[in-house]
Amino acid sequence: MSMHATLLTNARLATMEPGPVAYGLVDDGAIALADGQIAWCGAAADLPPDLRRAERIDLAGRLVTPALIDCHTHLVFGGHRAHEFELRLAGATYEQIAREGGGINSTVAATRRADAEELLAAALKRVDPLLAEGVATLEIKSGYGLTIADELKMLRVARAVGRMRPVRVITSYLAAHAVPPEYRGNSGAYLDEVVLPGLVAAHREGLVDAVDGFCEGFAFSPAEIERLFERARALHLPVKLHAEQLSNLGGAALVARHGGLSADHLEHLDAAGVMAMAAAGTVAVLLPGAFYTLRETQLPPIGLLREHGVPIAVATDCNPGSSPLGSLLVAMNMASTLFRLTPEEALAGTTRHAARALGLADRGTIRAGLRADLAIWDVERPAELSYRIGFNPCIVASFPEPCKMILSPGAAGLAQLEAIYRGDGDISLDRACRPAVEAAAAVVAAAAKGEAAVYGVNTGFGKLSSVRIESKDTARLQRNLIVSHCCGVGEATPAAIVRLMMALKLLSLGRGASGVRWEVIAQLEAMLGNGIAPRVPAQGSVGASGDLAPLAHMTAALLGEGEVEVRGQRVPAATALAEAGLAPLVLGPKEGLALINGTQFSTAFALAGLFEAWANARAAVVTGALSTDAIMGSTAPFEAEIHTLRGHPGQIEVAAALRYLIAGSQIRDSHLENDKRVQDPYCIRCQPQVTGASVGLLRQAAETLVIEANAVTDNPLVLVSTGTIVSGGNFHAEPVAFAADQIAIAIAEIGAIAQRRIALMVDPTLSFDLPPFLTPEPGLNSGYMIAEVTSAALMSENKHLSHPCSTDSTPTSANQEDHVSMAAHGARRLMRMNANLAQILGIELLCAAQGVEFRVRFRSSPPLEAVVARLREDCAPLDQDRYLADDLAMACRLIEGGAITDAAGLDRHLVLGAA
Repeated sequence: MSMHATLLTNARLATMEPGPVAYGLVDDGAIALADGQIAWCGAAADLPPDLRRAERIDLAGRLVTPALIDCHTHLVFGGHRAHEFELRLAGATYEQIAREGGGINSTVAATRRADAEELLAAALKRVDPLLAEGVATLEIKSGYGLTIADELKMLRVARAVGRMRPVRVITSYLAAHAVPPEYRGNSGAYLDEVVLPGLVAAHREGLVDAVDGFCEGFAFSPAEIERLFERARALHLPVKLHAEQLSNLGGAALVARHGGLSADHLEHLDAAGVMAMAAAGTVAVLLPGAFYTLRETQLPPIGLLREHGVPIAVATDCNPGSSPLGSLLVAMNMASTLFRLTPEEALAGTTRHAARALGLADRGTIRAGLRADLAIWDVERPAELSYRIGFNPCIVASFPEPCKMILSPGAAGLAQLEAIYRGDGDISLDRACRPAVEAAAAVVAAAAKGEAAVYGVNTGFGKLSSVRIESKDTARLQRNLIVSHCCGVGEATPAAIVRLMMALKLLSLGRGASGVRWEVIAQLEAMLGNGIAPRVPAQGSVGASGDLAPLAHMTAALLGEGEVEVRGQRVPAATALAEAGLAPLVLGPKEGLALINGTQFSTAFALAGLFEAWANARAAVVTGALSTDAIMGSTAPFEAEIHTLRGHPGQIEVAAALRYLIAGSQIRDSHLENDKRVQDPYCIRCQPQVTGASVGLLRQAAETLVIEANAVTDNPLVLVSTGTIVSGGNFHAEPVAFAADQIAIAIAEIGAIAQRRIALMVDPTLSFDLPPFLTPEPGLNSGYMIAEVTSAALMSENKHLSHPCSTDSTPTSANQEDHVSMAAHGARRLMRMNANLAQILGIELLCAAQGVEFRVRFRSSPPLEAVVARLREDCAPLDQDRYLADDLAMACRLIEGGAITDAAGLDRHLVLGAA
């Protein structure tokens, strides 16, 4: 331990551990930190011998507490409400302001107007002072968007805060915060059309840690909150509630009945609510900032909460209206002066109980095994933290691994998975999973010492499973398994997909059903953190018994075998490990099998294909809109009522996006009347139906892949509850194969209809007065003639590649593995198909921009004009024939890089992650 530990000495520790000693104080204390955790803490006199030579930092008698936790904030919002502050001073009540369109709704309008960058910049300015006060964890709620797109925008910004600052951000979905003006008087419809489907979309994207609501007469009724909580339970999400702030509707008892994490505000809480919370273990989160600002409520029943042992947390409730409070230290002072909490209760409310209010078991006190989230204060007594007003005595905040992405096994979402694929930050498993991992490892260790035959522990593999292995050979068995299975061939898998595959394996092992030691997880994390990507040949898996060959190559690198890629350079794995200060892993019982048995290779490729397909589908809506204007197509087929009558969400959203993109076009306005054409060809008229159906298909695949990404898929599995190791078939990748086939069909269809739009534009008999092949001097110039042919070739190639792979199967391993999924092949082809599709869309972009520019008397819409302007930064109009390969390559890059959808401003108008 001492080689890697740092020792904080000469410290006064306020551990905040419950017990007879106030604040859990330890005078002349010391803390050993290792691997981002507290390795040991206690009195310096009790320092273990192996720590006495550790690197030391003398704290000169300063106070150390757990880092603070702000467990209730609304930090992401647009605008401010200073005018309403003046109205309140003049006597207006909170409810009066809200009913007149102020309050939450005024912030909703400002938040909807702001883009994500503006919201993030403002949020970071609010977060930084909290971090300076020693806050290492905070909760951020949505609730000021009140549309699906804007709620997701807020949650994405909240996640971005956690990536850009050394703070753990817990997100709460709070679309049930207020009824927006467009649904006034119809909260039920808002719940059905926005809140509930928005929750599903946010959960699918991995943006939700908990679900919140506002139970109040002018907000949502208990019956409506009940429906919200039932949906949260179906998604396995914890709940919390704004309850009993201005009246008592029984919200505290309601959230307690659902096992809620917390009930917040609680000024009108009664004895029945207190007892319900005490029985359920629900935390009371007090928000003195709102009490102080509103001055129209009553004191929460502190005595009753104490009497019944309800944990009490304290938070800023930082928001633009009822609590514009940006200091947790001031909130602690308010809790003491206004609510009469003791300074110890106030500090417990921002550490131990605040962690509990967020469902976090790995922080909140100073104890061995917890995260090393610490705050160091230049004060003598803990009470000084609540005593002073406007004074910040925090001198050091120690936050381990501040910029790592924390993965929670079983709860990773699309946004996190795509961030890993795009290479966004380091990765670490949530340490809360470690006890489950170690419990399963203990079961395997016991089995390895026993006499009973356990597959993969003391037997051979596959058809050789009946061969018993002696205990002295179990370690050799695991190593032999890895090296013998390194039989992949073909090109190396892209490093980004290998990185995602490794993260998926971490998620699977972290569920605590694989039986590996924590050292295995640590080695995977360390390799990811050091940018070490095993070189994994892409061919050799049939998608059953797991992706054996590819995962064997991944695992071999952990052992120092094979080759890896580091910063784009190909080096021996042993060399890379040594340069990173890592020793080759020595496998224990079952660990080799746990590492190579699973669907992570196929799933990583399928997810990568999905992410690229999302991007291409969005770009196709933009290029389709530009093509529609180029051929002077009608927007009548995109009218909203047509699509709501059919009801498919993807179709409805694509139609809405097309309306947005074409709105304001002078080209469209020029032929609203006296247009001799009655109907446009299907490739124009049926875009919502075709592209929208493809969007729906991608969403279905996404749902499958998120489940698979969080699944345990090795064999056998360790069932800790019974202490048994049981063989099953979770390694069979049939769900992934089906999802890959769905994605392939969607890619092919998006390309097929886009290619027909290209063909339409270059054909003078169909393009409504555009010149042949979009060249001003046809005959002398060929224009885009062969570009269209190229698009046709790519379209047909994708049609061939889209044929189902999951319907193929071949027996392997001496007929023991007699039905396989072919998921790996099905997923691998998606990258080639997406590359083809991006080329098709790039050609459509070039043709459509040229076509719009031929309509010289009229301008297109503002979004489409911005798209053409972006293209023209890199590709000039085709006035006469020139070498076109460079134009095609550049247009493809603009499609793949997202420049075209960014220029169009599509984010607010087509949220492909929503259902």
